[in-house]
Amino acid sequence: MRHREALRTWDPDGYVRAWALRLLQATSAEERARATARLLELGGAGISLYNISAALLLAGDSATGGALAAVAVRAPHASFIRQAWANLGISHERRGDLATAALVARQGLLRYPADPNLYAILVDALRRTGRHADAVAAVARARPLLPDDDSREAEACLFDCVQALIQAGQPGEAMALVDEARSPRARSPRLHAAIALAKVHLGRLAQARTSLARAEDSGEPARLHARALLCAREGDSDGARAAAREAKAAGYTELGALERDLATAGLSAAGTRSRARGRGRSR
Repeated sequence: MRHREALRTWDPDGYVRAWALRLLQATSAEERARATARLLELGGAGISLYNISAALLLAGDSATGGALAAVAVRAPHASFIRQAWANLGISHERRGDLATAALVARQGLLRYPADPNLYAILVDALRRTGRHADAVAAVARARPLLPDDDSREAEACLFDCVQALIQAGQPGEAMALVDEARSPRARSPRLHAAIALAKVHLGRLAQARTSLARAEDSGEPARLHARALLCAREGDSDGARAAAREAKAAGYTELGALERDLATAGLSAAGTRSRARGRGRSR
């Protein structure tokens, strides 16, 4: 099992293993509380739990990784707690519990108000639950952190902020946010997927195609959203629907937004372009 492998990797001497397994195998709240209390008493257990939870999240086991991250965030006076809060939020996000992910991110930000990873989780959870005004407000709070931050966390936060502004009907603000960022990561292939989508919304179709070409190697599903909408705006209904199908197959989490965008362009993901709108023109 993944959690046993992770425990052996990050706790080779069995220091944390016995109580972590008791926690994971507990069948009652009392057993979970006892195991949690013992883990928190063990000196150094927190960093092991953090490493184990991170390994499990990378392996795709969000439930077990989240259970251990929930203990890790309670470890006293540890430097990794900020990352443990992010892992806990991500574990809920990946299981589709976006309300709890947002709550965890807010709780983490009370302790670490300048953490871009926690803002990324919060903005993403708010956007995906349709709370666009709240997402835009969170973007405004995160915005001062982003211009000079060259970390991967800041890149993820910038990507989610750009997506939030686009879905809130503010593609111009999304591009302004990108333009403010001075880090090379602000022009990464993944960011270009979101940039392409913003440019399509702004009607800058030639520029959008250039950004889309730069995004192709990223593997980011948002590039398929941009491609579908670009094809729809250029009158290529078959290309638009093919990109939409590819986005669905890739597990794109913003399919609702994609379908709304195609509908606005006069095309359904599964149907045909509206006759009332005609085939459209390339700009």
